[in-house]
Amino acid sequence: MDLGIPDDADMTHAAGRRVFEFLTSAGRPDLVIADEVVWALPICKDALDVPCVLITDWFFSQWGRPRANALLNKATAIVVPDFRDAHEELPYITVPVHFTGPLVNRFGNDGNSARHDLGVPPDAFMAVVTLGGMTDRPEARQIAALALEAWRSHAGPRDRLFVLAGPDADDPFPRGGVTWVGVTQDPEPYFSAADVVVADAAGFTVCELSRSDIAVVTVEAGVLNDATRRRLRLLADAGATTGVTVRASPDDLWRHMRAARAPRPAGDEPVWATADDVAARILAYLGGT
Repeated sequence: MDLGIPDDADMTHAAGRRVFEFLTSAGRPDLVIADEVVWALPICKDALDVPCVLITDWFFSQWGRPRANALLNKATAIVVPDFRDAHEELPYITVPVHFTGPLVNRFGNDGNSARHDLGVPPDAFMAVVTLGGMTDRPEARQIAALALEAWRSHAGPRDRLFVLAGPDADDPFPRGGVTWVGVTQDPEPYFSAADVVVADAAGFTVCELSRSDIAVVTVEAGVLNDATRRRLRLLADAGATTGVTVRASPDDLWRHMRAARAPRPAGDEPVWATADDVAARILAYLGGT
C-alpha cells in the first residue's frame, strides 16, 4: 500500500500521522519492517508494543546530528544493507545493528543484445547518464550539464549518449547522438549496453553498477554524508569506480569516461548481500527480541 508520502517529506508531522493511521488500523502485526520510515519506530514501540526492524543505510550522526541517533533506539534492531566500513562510529545507538553489505543483484541483460536493441553500432562509444529518481534537483541538472558539455566537446559522430531524465525546456545542447530517455522503471538495458555510466555519486545505483562490473564515473554534486563518502572510497579502492566533482572541467570528465572502460584491476571484491542474508537478519526478530 502506498501511503503517498514524498521522499522529501517523510520526516514531517503529516507523514507521521499517515504512518500512525495506517499501523493502528491494519490489525496487530507480529513484526513491522520499516524501510527508513523513522516514524514507525515510536508507534510500534510505544503505541502497539510490537517488534519493529529498521532498514537504513544512514544515521543522523552522519549528517552532523549525533544525539538524534537516539531516536532510532525505538527500533527492536537495525539492519544496514551497506558496507560495515562505511559506518565508522554510531554514537548513542544502543540497539543491535547488523551490517549485511549492499543488497544489489547482477543485471541479467546481455550487453551486446542490449546495444543491438537500442540501435547502437558495435564500434560506437556508448555512455549513459543516470541522475536518480528526482531528476529535477539542481544537483542532478548540474551533473547532466557537465556530461552534455563533455559529450559536445569530444564525442564522435557515431557515439551515443542516453540520459535517463527528461530534457530541460531550454536545453542548450541539442545535438545528434543524444537521447533523452526520461525517468525509466527499467534502466538495466541501458546500463548493460553502456561502455560507461556517469552516475550521481549520492545514489545507491553506484553499487548496483559496480556489482555488475559496469564501468562507472561518479559525479559529486551537493553535500554527501560521511557514509556515502566512505562507501565511494571503498568502491574506488577496489577499482570499481572513479569519480570527479561537478566542478570538474568537461575535459576532465571525458578523460575519466574513456579511462573507465579499462578492465578492473585485481583486488578484493566488495562484500555484497543477498536477499536471503537480509531476510534472515530481519526474521530473527519475528515475535520479539
